Amino acid sequence: MSRNVLRLVAVVAALVAAWLLVLRPATVDNSTLPGTNVPAPLVLPTSTDTLDLEVVGTLEHDVVHAVELRPAPDHRILALTPATGEVVTVRSFTNLEQTFGIARAPSGDQLAVAYVADVSTRGNGLWVLALDDPSDFREVIPAVTGVYLTDPLWMDDDRLLLTRTDVRVGDPSFDLVAVEVSTGAVTPVVNDAVTAAVVDGIVHFLEPDEQANGRAVRRLGEDGGISPVVRADGDATIDHLLATADGGLLFAVHQVDEGGITVGAPALAHVGPSVWWTTPAVSPAPADWGLPSSSVLDAAMSREGALVAVDRQGLSITRDGVRHRLLDSRSLVFVAA
Repeated sequence: MSRNVLRLVAVVAALVAAWLLVLRPATVDNSTLPGTNVPAPLVLPTSTDTLDLEVVGTLEHDVVHAVELRPAPDHRILALTPATGEVVTVRSFTNLEQTFGIARAPSGDQLAVAYVADVSTRGNGLWVLALDDPSDFREVIPAVTGVYLTDPLWMDDDRLLLTRTDVRVGDPSFDLVAVEVSTGAVTPVVNDAVTAAVVDGIVHFLEPDEQANGRAVRRLGEDGGISPVVRADGDATIDHLLATADGGLLFAVHQVDEGGITVGAPALAHVGPSVWWTTPAVSPAPADWGLPSSSVLDAAMSREGALVAVDRQGLSITRDGVRHRLLDSRSLVFVAA
């Protein structure tokens, strides 16, 4: 999900810090995260009109979930019924709580939530939220200061892949880990990796550079061997890696200087628009997916084979090559389908 996991963490932390400067000014350390360059805290507008959520379209599709990042009581996980435009609150959060990504289980009855109860922890754990009883919100992995778990991706109803970013000592390190939800067991999968996608049971991931920018898509073979799929040229980078129903890979491309592409992400989406590209996982042949550009924040592929995405304008669903904009909002940051 994240072109630069550290920048994502910094942006989210800075926004929450801005709330806390107003709502809890004396109790939060707003110092820079180790190993990162945190931007100045974002200033909330005096009016929330620019953040307000508005239903602008409908579409026959299963329910989708999103995180709305606003000051409490509007900081929440919401559920959208695309066919009717109905939006309901699944779970609300205080200004101290923070989410770093969500994913819906294949069974559809629970959400994995990268979460921390107090953002001043400067790290996060993994929790699971029962959708039929949102009061059932249980911890799977506790938060550890300096360790972030992001990009949750379900393998099955009891196993998840996550990106683990460790900023505790020296340069940040990145790897993929597998988590067993029923026991909390954590198993390393592959080092120097961020953002997983699974095609036909095979794990694909982004190989990051020293700034955590995805430089290449790699395939992790069943024998543990790593092979290349796509490599970015020049200053280009790759992100938002998703598996498609036809055995391909989808990623969002941010156009930079002449001759290069980079894949959009939560942090860099604030800089410029992204364009979705696709490639077969086998015999790669990258190609523009043909959609208008947008500043992508997060995205997921639904069981119906549609792309569900949030950008700086709101939430949309793309199906059969057509993007349907359903929600207008500048406060949506994560999505699950």
